[in-house]
Amino acid sequence: MRCENGSWSASPVCLPAPCSQQPPHVHNGMRVFFGNQDGDQARYICFPGYRLAGINGTYLTCSLGHWVGGSPYCEEYYCPNPGSISHGKVLKKIDNTLIAPFESYIKRIKHGHKLVFQCHVGYTLKGPGGATCVDGVWQPPIADSEEICAVAIHPPFRNLWKPIRNKRL
Repeated sequence: MRCENGSWSASPVCLPAPCSQQPPHVHNGMRVFFGNQDGDQARYICFPGYRLAGINGTYLTCSLGHWVGGSPYCEEYYCPNPGSISHGKVLKKIDNTLIAPFESYIKRIKHGHKLVFQCHVGYTLKGPGGATCVDGVWQPPIADSEEICAVAIHPPFRNLWKPIRNKRL
């Protein structure tokens, strides 16, 4: 500032300090922000199969030189083990062609993993033939284990065969 003819050339102004660093990075997600000035915000978005945790809402805010609002991270969603099904078995679909037995000791199933239901002989599948873990929820929802495989009811067969009569010439 300079004193000219008895008055100062400018008045001092104090501004809040900008954030000196970028907002924290998150694994399995991304952050979107456009500046480091006081009041600027950084939004956090997690990839499919993950949910945002460690933060109030979805934003951090630059306040007086620091990013405030929590310590964001993306945690993986899991679906619970659906258990066994009565009169059938649960299989895990590994890729489009390979299916393996699904073990009951597995407690968590990752996002995108698929299960297939198979009924024993004499029983028929009632409803969907499986389910996919989507963001911690089975889609379509898995019915009660007693309701997946029902006793097969076969229609009566009439005249399955006709006797061949020898015709004499």
